[in-house]
Amino acid sequence: MKNSRVAKDDHRMDSVVIQGKRTMLLALAAIVVFVVTYLLILPAVTLEEKAAQEMGGIDVPATAENMNFEGDGYSISATAGSDAQLPEGTELTAQEIAESNEDYDAWTDEALKALQDAGLADEDTALGAARFYDITLQADGQIVEPAAPVNVTISYEEAIRLKADDLKVIHFGVDKDGMLAAEILDESAVAISAGKGSKGRDKISDVAFEAPGFSVYAIVEAPDTSDDSEISDIIDLQEGKPYYLSINRNGMKYMTSQTTVNSGVTELKGTPTMNGGEIWYFEFPEENKVCIYYLDSNGEKKYVNTDNSRNFSFSENPQQFNIENTRNAQGTFYIYTVINGKNYALSVRGVNNFFLENRNNGANS
Repeated sequence: MKNSRVAKDDHRMDSVVIQGKRTMLLALAAIVVFVVTYLLILPAVTLEEKAAQEMGGIDVPATAENMNFEGDGYSISATAGSDAQLPEGTELTAQEIAESNEDYDAWTDEALKALQDAGLADEDTALGAARFYDITLQADGQIVEPAAPVNVTISYEEAIRLKADDLKVIHFGVDKDGMLAAEILDESAVAISAGKGSKGRDKISDVAFEAPGFSVYAIVEAPDTSDDSEISDIIDLQEGKPYYLSINRNGMKYMTSQTTVNSGVTELKGTPTMNGGEIWYFEFPEENKVCIYYLDSNGEKKYVNTDNSRNFSFSENPQQFNIENTRNAQGTFYIYTVINGKNYALSVRGVNNFFLENRNNGANS
């Protein structure tokens, strides 16, 4: 791809590349993405928003006991038939295991392991999103288990953003030896109420499923599987997908997570080999916003951060960057931050360091 020139100063642009493990794309001061696919995901059943239909295997008993729980931003309802043999006065209780909970990462690891054990995930795969709920039934202060499956529905006050086709429900029970055992519920036992969202995600308002028992349940978004292909629009970008990020300047330079100081500014080192580059992941908190992170040796997310002096750093706190389709280079992306009213986009120096450079979308990118 030819490099464009900046008006007035004849500054030559660099080509920025985000690359999957086997494919590559170029962009002038823009980000280009190729999908790296790892998972074989059986599609969950998607229903029209506010018009969920009963799925095969999710039957409401003629004689039913209804139980409800109100959480922070969500509610859970359960319907048990007489075959569940629950004691009179059984109550439903639940607790969401949020990201701030010290056990969240452990449950995330268990959910990913369940997908891997089922042959649905590669070692390098990260979950797109995950919600965990510790759901129990109690009677007279004692935890009870139903003798037959119970229909459970988790509803959200504000729809969550997940890809409905990639949604999985995982039940964490205990095996005969008292060890944790994960079960991915069959798609026939799961129903979803979903409306069209943005960034390739759906607005999930309700998730219903047959609960074989009660303990921790996970609602996860697992990356879908397709042939490696070029992503040409923002809506095709995927959370939880691994990418290489590189810039074409006298050959490809792949961005690493190693920092270096250049003229008093902390930048990220580049390497000429793809295998030497870091594997990056994206999150999309809102329209035209992206958070970029890698996974450290402990599987912890380390987000790319910057400050008003354009120093790069990493932390556990997501920092939002702006993302747009590049106006003068179809099929590429422009990632930048705004400092003192000026756009600073991801670029590369002659010494192969990745840094933020003053560039405008379409005008000089």
